Amino acid sequence: MKIERKEYEKEKEAIIAEVEEVFHNRMRIFTWDVPENDALVAAEFIIKAMQEAIDRLKKEKKGQS
Repeated sequence: MKIERKEYEKEKEAIIAEVEEVFHNRMRIFTWDVPENDALVAAEFIIKAMQEAIDRLKKEKKGQS
């Protein structure tokens, strides 16, 4: 197994937990700002923004290779 794969396996759960933490923090902010927010709609917008960030990172990575 390549060293990068081993590092990935070691760090994967921590990365997932950090992403989930960001999501939940943003959900709290959405409900603080506007308590009557629809939680499902708020979640969809947060996930959309997170996906856009991931897409940007992928694009940046391609430019570096």
